[in-house]
Amino acid sequence: MPNLFYAMEKITNSMSTLATSPGRIKERLRSAFLELHLISDDIPASLQADYQWIIQELTKAPDQGQGSVVATLEEMSEDHAVEIAKRIDTLAFQVFERYFRT
Repeated sequence: MPNLFYAMEKITNSMSTLATSPGRIKERLRSAFLELHLISDDIPASLQADYQWIIQELTKAPDQGQGSVVATLEEMSEDHAVEIAKRIDTLAFQVFERYFRT
């Protein structure tokens, strides 16, 4: 069973990273991923497609010794990085909404 409180905590941390950490968007996405990848079992089934899209977009490139996230972000455009950050924001809102409904 998903733990919405845990998911909300980790998404809040990722949103804080995206909003306040120094660095360019791709650097902030890398840090946000460190929180997001921990919650796959805690995201409700109705939000799994959105969550999986984010994770897949951040891990597309093969690991060449530095990790697939780093390799993916090196190849990614700034515009696509912004799109992923927006999707994280939307997912965060949806998780919060479900948490406060329960």
